[in-house]
Amino acid sequence: MKSKSIIICLLTMIFSSCTYGVYQVYKVVPDSNIVQKENNLVYEDNNCKIIYDLWSEGGDIGFLLYNKTSSNIYLNVEESFFIVNGIAYNYFKNRTFSNSSNQAIALTYKYSSFNSNNMTSIGETTSRIEEKIIIIPPSSGKYLREYKIQEEEFKNCDFVDELGNSKKSKTLIFDKSNSPIKCSNKIKYTVGKNGQDIDIENSFYISEISNCPAEEITDLIYKNKCGRTDQFLTEQFKNPSPNKFYIKLTSINKGYIYPIK
Repeated sequence: MKSKSIIICLLTMIFSSCTYGVYQVYKVVPDSNIVQKENNLVYEDNNCKIIYDLWSEGGDIGFLLYNKTSSNIYLNVEESFFIVNGIAYNYFKNRTFSNSSNQAIALTYKYSSFNSNNMTSIGETTSRIEEKIIIIPPSSGKYLREYKIQEEEFKNCDFVDELGNSKKSKTLIFDKSNSPIKCSNKIKYTVGKNGQDIDIENSFYISEISNCPAEEITDLIYKNKCGRTDQFLTEQFKNPSPNKFYIKLTSINKGYIYPIK
């Protein structure tokens, strides 16, 4: 029993050491017509709600479009775009998606000198073409997800000291005019198949970028699953927020910061 306790203690120490590092945390300011409600950022008009939760690694700019009307909403993916710093990226990419499945069946050789069952596998592949128009029925929603706001760390001389060592605690402040990242979703939809086109632009900009030691924004906890407590610690964020996102970093020589791959 004593040796088991020692092993668990050593494993806990090893795991805890793995949590050492730096997170780069980004704060996002949305348009004034996007409001924070509970754990989401919400845009709303007479026909729909567009719901965001940016909190993820890199910042998930995808959204849920919820249909408030009694008619189908037709989301025009072909004419909807993610735009970052003036560069537009298509949501529609004219892709074909394939799904493969294998079904095992038993074959019995009745006329062999020994009756044996042999298993073989029959593969089945189905494919679907990406939709240009997504139909959303009344009182329901569908997700459109494709892009991250920022996939690499923001490099800045203010994040290192005069010796080139990483400043683990440092925050840079921006306003809309000098923000390094400005982005938006341009969304087109109609209410009813032959309805008039409605164009929406949800815009955001980065107002703060912080380098934070892991211990400032995360806790190590023992998770409880179905009444049983895990034996190993899990890293958990203290205060996730729908108007923030993060990139996990690690420090190397000269204090420059690079993502963990």
